[in-house]
Amino acid sequence: MMAQVQFTDPRTNTVYHWATNPPYDGPQNSQKLRQIQRTSNTGNVGVTKQQGDDGPFIIDWKVTVFYKSHQQAMWHWYELCKTQTIYLTDWEGNSYEGQIIMLEEQWVGAISGPGDTTARVGYAQMEMQFEIWRFISGYMQAAGVQP
Repeated sequence: MMAQVQFTDPRTNTVYHWATNPPYDGPQNSQKLRQIQRTSNTGNVGVTKQQGDDGPFIIDWKVTVFYKSHQQAMWHWYELCKTQTIYLTDWEGNSYEGQIIMLEEQWVGAISGPGDTTARVGYAQMEMQFEIWRFISGYMQAAGVQP
């Protein structure tokens, strides 16, 4: 059984549970990138590998939002992340500390009846990017990965 997704405000211990787990809209991506360059060696012995620091660990979720209350809550948590980090628990029970760094929504609607161009029914598709500052629990924390 999958865990319920939740956001937690560590300052107030306020917890927001998604009413239902949002449906997956395709792959739910996460990424960590390391810059590696290979350059010529001045000693004429081959190439030298130059490695930069790891980039941040980013979770990229695309979800369908059917409820205005959930849509409003997503924007509330985005705004809160201007000034602090929050905790995120995902579908598998992994917990992270970080900030929402991008939130995008697209309204997907349909005209509610023939000839009616004012009333709309529909839903929002939202994409959220969450930059992780710390792995609190789960497989990444157990693997010793540093964000």
